Amino acid sequence: MSWRDELRPASFRGVAFETRGHELGGGRRLARHEYPQRDEPYLEDMGKKAREYKVQAFVIGPDYRTARDALLEALEQPGSGELVHPFFGRRSVVAGEFGLKESTEEGGMATFSLVFTEAGKLAEPDVGIDLPAELAASQETAFDEVANDFASTFDVSSLPAWSLDDIEATINEFLSLDAFKAVANEVSSFVSRVADLVMRPVDFANSVIGLVRRLTDVSSILGAPYLPVRSWRTQTVQAATATRGVVAQQQAAVNMLFHRAALVQETVALRATDGPDVLETRQQVEAARQQVLEHFDAHEATPGLMRPSPELASALKTLQVNTLVYLRRQAAALPQVYALQLLEATPAVVLAYDLYQNLRADEIVRRNAVRHPGFVPAGVPLEVSTQ
Repeated sequence: MSWRDELRPASFRGVAFETRGHELGGGRRLARHEYPQRDEPYLEDMGKKAREYKVQAFVIGPDYRTARDALLEALEQPGSGELVHPFFGRRSVVAGEFGLKESTEEGGMATFSLVFTEAGKLAEPDVGIDLPAELAASQETAFDEVANDFASTFDVSSLPAWSLDDIEATINEFLSLDAFKAVANEVSSFVSRVADLVMRPVDFANSVIGLVRRLTDVSSILGAPYLPVRSWRTQTVQAATATRGVVAQQQAAVNMLFHRAALVQETVALRATDGPDVLETRQQVEAARQQVLEHFDAHEATPGLMRPSPELASALKTLQVNTLVYLRRQAAALPQVYALQLLEATPAVVLAYDLYQNLRADEIVRRNAVRHPGFVPAGVPLEVSTQ
């Protein structure tokens, strides 16, 4: 088949015309940067240029004016239209400037100089919420409000010296938990300054929060019992002194400071992108979601606890909502897991290739605590992902 046989009848918006030839313009959009005292320019590539089709067209015949007027109307319509190009086929284009020529020497004929520019789709930017950023912002706000709420309720300036021992005992109860073993040096530094810090509630709160923020596992803090306000009221009656009651109230405030800081830090750990705490499956995300709900519910529903300020309550509620939305989005993008049993021991790399057509052997070994990657055991349930 020759090139002539492949030429298509030309038209624009369904209006036919004849052609004599065409030109095509295109290339790259380049921004040229020329700097003083530099002999070589720098060309910045700004993307592909829109293709421009220049067509020499004509209509001819005894009734050429009907075809001429139809083509004029098509050229002057707004928006994009379909051009059937003799050489390039169907194209979505926008008609630009055109020229029309008629003469008595070439009667019964109208000649057009047409310019068409390729029409792309209007690419609207995707509008969506940056969930990780929203969650991070709500975490920072919550940490700030935890510190502010504590500072507004904690005051030991008028208490006798012996009362500080009881308050420091409450602090040490938390610092002796497993969670803080990972930051032993920081804890030692904090303990050496605690007698001074308790006199400055804001600094004390920020120091405690700073310690908690260095932790990746706060489960032992959240598992520690709350100290309800009613407990110090009972102590007040038994001791028959107002001082004992105030001391117990300050102990309850310290207890809530550690709990609330850990509550916020737990949501921070959910955003881990590496290490053992990364959420890799929908089941892990669902388990994390249930745990977060339980801890927030315990903070809100345990009777007798010191109530947060309106600002802190709002910050914690926003954090809870953002965390649950973030986890729901994460779950949708993660694989599920299922169980299988092998009939015979198989190397992890072979099993990974059979399941995933790749070499994700490390994932199988880690998920199932396989002792040796060369022998994934048979006859025992193995946990593998769907992707």
